Amino acid sequence: MLKVGLVGCGGIGLRHADAYQSHSACDLRAVCDLVPERAEARAEALGAKAYYSEAEMLANEDLDAVGVIVADNLHFEPVMEALEAGKHVLVEKPLALRIDQAQQMVAKAQEKGVQLAVNYNRRFSQVNLRAKREIEAGTLGDLAYIMLKLSQGGPYGTSKEPYYHLYELQVHAFDLLRYFCGEVEELSCELGDVRGTGIWTSAAINLKFTSGAVGTMIGSWDSSFNHPIEYMEVCGTRGYIAVENGLTELRIHPHDTEDITVWHPSPFHEGTRFFDSFRGHIHAFIEALNAGRPVPVTGLDGLRGLQIIEACIASFEGHQPVKPY
Repeated sequence: MLKVGLVGCGGIGLRHADAYQSHSACDLRAVCDLVPERAEARAEALGAKAYYSEAEMLANEDLDAVGVIVADNLHFEPVMEALEAGKHVLVEKPLALRIDQAQQMVAKAQEKGVQLAVNYNRRFSQVNLRAKREIEAGTLGDLAYIMLKLSQGGPYGTSKEPYYHLYELQVHAFDLLRYFCGEVEELSCELGDVRGTGIWTSAAINLKFTSGAVGTMIGSWDSSFNHPIEYMEVCGTRGYIAVENGLTELRIHPHDTEDITVWHPSPFHEGTRFFDSFRGHIHAFIEALNAGRPVPVTGLDGLRGLQIIEACIASFEGHQPVKPY
């Protein structure tokens, strides 16, 4: 049984808590929040112990892993505190909002011999998992290009920074690009602010991967949750696949036939709704730790996403292509 404590009792924290509790090989022992009322209410609902500081929770509970689900600009201290205590950690995306902090987290996990994971949950929709298996099986042959669109409604302004859209939403898109096509060699970025808020809310990015494949990505907060949020097409030398809305449909188009395979996940299978992908990832995290395997989404994956964001900013400001790492 993996013994787990959670830091953060907000709405997304509840999604994480439900995922941990739903796994038979996990013992969710404690929750922590700086607001005592939130910690007490969450602990009562889960049958866990409430704490008001992470240090107190770590000192009093025999934990194997800690989930950190606090505001994204506050990830650094609770992640580092848990790693320093020798605990495995799964933190909500993005890993951090600063490269130096992300690098310290990755280094600390390596120093302590524990695993650091980042919740890039979109990998774990049933459709994306199936698309990944098709690519790994060679269905598409050698990859030639990827097109990815991730757009939804978003804040018209933010107190965090003008590039926050890239950190809050498009970090998912950058992870999917790497997940399906490998490392990014170079990129060029253009950003838009049609609302005139001083916040860059739409992005258009061209990419070249180390494999030789190329890609294009459109990301935006200027759309709506009422519209399809995600679309992806990956083409290779033998065919291409199209993923509709990240959850609903996978189409496989071989080059040598007009026949098309269309696959829909069963409505009775976990992973058919967005928040089911949280459960898919957290269950994979639990099972990896219990089996002594590497976690499926690592701190290095989190760092790579931030490096790509920094490269996008540098490309936009410098009006030139940039190598992210």
